[in-house]
Amino acid sequence: MYDMKEVVLTGGVKTRIVIVRRINRTKKNGRWHVSTYYYGISSCLELPAVKLYRFYHKRQCIEAGFRELKRHYHLERQPFQGLKANEFQVISKITAMTLIKIFQAEMLPEALQTLLRKTLFRRIFQKGLCYDKAGKVKARPGSKYTWHLRRLLCKTERMRLEVIA
Repeated sequence: MYDMKEVVLTGGVKTRIVIVRRINRTKKNGRWHVSTYYYGISSCLELPAVKLYRFYHKRQCIEAGFRELKRHYHLERQPFQGLKANEFQVISKITAMTLIKIFQAEMLPEALQTLLRKTLFRRIFQKGLCYDKAGKVKARPGSKYTWHLRRLLCKTERMRLEVIA
């Protein structure tokens, strides 16, 4: 992280710029791949560079949530003319997204917790679950996530039995 302190831009605008270097290390086929990214944070906040980075990183997570709401929950489409009806629709979509995120955090392994709603339903549930002859849901044999789905079905069965008891 490099703090350039206060910089004067064209037009006499004063701002503070912090240059951040992010290094990603991933292992593929037994070999390490290193990717380096640089980006800048421009702000007028009087915070140390590390706190400024953390603040904007948290804000970036919120922005990612709004982007997901717009792309996967079609938040920009407002079908009603009344403000209260549209407000209710937005709150309902935010609640649905929050419930899916809670489900992912509580029931799925860490590798599957960051999947978006459409990807989660298509890749995990539509391709991985099926009905048996008795009409019960089971994990499809040969699915990529068979073990995870079996674990998920066992968890939900345990929860059902606790509710009944």
